[in-house]
Amino acid sequence: MRYIIYARVSTNVQDTDTQLQECLDYVNKHKQDGDTVIQFNEPETSTRTPMEERVKLKEMLDFVKPNDTVIVYKLDRLARDGEELVYIYRSKLTKKNVKVVSLYEPHIDKANIHIYAFLAETERENVSIRTKSALKNKQNRMEKVGREWYGFKTDPNIIQLERKRARSYEKPYKLIPEEREYQASQLMIQWHSKGLSYQEIANELSSQGYTNRAGKPFQKMTVYRVLQRKERYNLAHVVQV
Repeated sequence: MRYIIYARVSTNVQDTDTQLQECLDYVNKHKQDGDTVIQFNEPETSTRTPMEERVKLKEMLDFVKPNDTVIVYKLDRLARDGEELVYIYRSKLTKKNVKVVSLYEPHIDKANIHIYAFLAETERENVSIRTKSALKNKQNRMEKVGREWYGFKTDPNIIQLERKRARSYEKPYKLIPEEREYQASQLMIQWHSKGLSYQEIANELSSQGYTNRAGKPFQKMTVYRVLQRKERYNLAHVVQV
């Protein structure tokens, strides 16, 4: 049997480590000798991104075959649009005789998938409303909003007057480099320019004692997200030497 794990996060301040670990714990309890485990780890992808633009999801849906078991942390990792979730479940998975396991939504079948789809979509809308309201109130009180990009911290004594659109700049305090993280991020850029893969970069960082913010060894997807962010938003000019 093949166990297919699919994981996804919505924002750059999250990671898939928890999802992957809990899915792997499930697999380890159920797999037998000869079973294989394949992971599809989607980079940071908004819940608003349509299915056809989610590369890893498309790869996973094309990869599965009859008698596979697809495991997700929650069904909203596949989609949080109700109609899309039902389509993926019925047309792309169960129609191929693929079993779907959600760690937090047991007893999924063709009848109650519609209920789960409705709940996922409703939760997405509620989270969006609550988040926007909370962020607006924080900004009105001139409080820091969100986490800084990897490699930076904020100076609580300096208000940033120029507010740019990149998320790093949506905080009222000035971004300044965090020395150890900034060194690691510069090494990522340097090694990536030399052709090292994300996994090779993660291995090199770990060998030199660098860790992520949780104090754990780097994973290739963390390296990918840091590099993609630096490419998307040129943060070099915020560094004050």
